[in-house]
Amino acid sequence: KDIKLTSPLNVSDDKYLILNTNGKSISPENDNLEDLIVNNGKLSITGGGTLNSGKLDVIYNFGELTIGGNCTFVGESVQNGAISLIYNKGTLNISSGTFDKDGLAANATIENVGNNASLVISGGTFSGCTIINIVGCRKDIIISGGTFVSDANISNMGNQYMINIGLDEYGTSSTGKLTIKGGSFSTNGETGK
Repeated sequence: KDIKLTSPLNVSDDKYLILNTNGKSISPENDNLEDLIVNNGKLSITGGGTLNSGKLDVIYNFGELTIGGNCTFVGESVQNGAISLIYNKGTLNISSGTFDKDGLAANATIENVGNNASLVISGGTFSGCTIINIVGCRKDIIISGGTFVSDANISNMGNQYMINIGLDEYGTSSTGKLTIKGGSFSTNGETGK
């Protein structure tokens, strides 16, 4: 049975949770839910189900987050809100899944933000305007696989990039290393490897 949440699923910092979606959908009951999942502990998501965005993010991650099992993450533009599928301030490892973000929303598909934000992508399919936004990161980011399709050149979005490395709100630049060892990258029908 599909699940509708009236409040976020919270994983506390002393917990380890394996969320097997078992092919089902998890989504907010109404538009008032800001984040579908808030993770402060260790969370592993698998099972081939679909997770739909709340008002802001599907997952707000401060802990350790592992995504596999070909789940689908869906986000759409909302009025007075700019969502990410995953807002990461912790450790994020993605080996598979589909990350489908409406290209008109302002935030990236994955926001990787802050001193402790690390990101490893070895597989998955990612779409959106800006796929990865790296802000004020001190940890290394590694992409070794996956398919990345950006809507970055839609005319009303201004300067958007498939992978953006920027300053945080305090003007601090990212000092971690971005390593791309594999994957397929395309924008407006042009593909590069």
